Amino acid sequence: MCIFKKNMQEHITIANLAKKFDISETSLKECFKYIYGTGIYTYLKNYRMQIAGELLKNSDYNVLEIANMTGYSNQSNFGAVFKKAFGVTPLKYKKGI
Repeated sequence: MCIFKKNMQEHITIANLAKKFDISETSLKECFKYIYGTGIYTYLKNYRMQIAGELLKNSDYNVLEIANMTGYSNQSNFGAVFKKAFGVTPLKYKKGI
C-alpha cells in the first residue's frame, strides 16, 4: 500500500486514513482486512519489519538508524518488535547469527 511506503516515520491513524479516503473508519478497517487479510496496524508493523530486515542485512546503517527509518523512535521497542518477528535481536540478525 503506497501510503505506508512514502514515509514510514509518519504516525498513521485509522481516523486520518478514513478522512483521507472519505470513508468511515469501520468501512476502512473492514475493506482493508478483506483485501489484505490482516488489520491495518498489523500490516504496517509487518511491512516495517520486512524493510528493517532488508536494511539490517544490506546496508551499513546501525540499529538505531534503522529503527528511526522504520518509524520507531524507541530502540528498545523496535528491538522487541523485531525479535518477536524474526526470533533474534536486530544486532544478531545484522551479524548473521
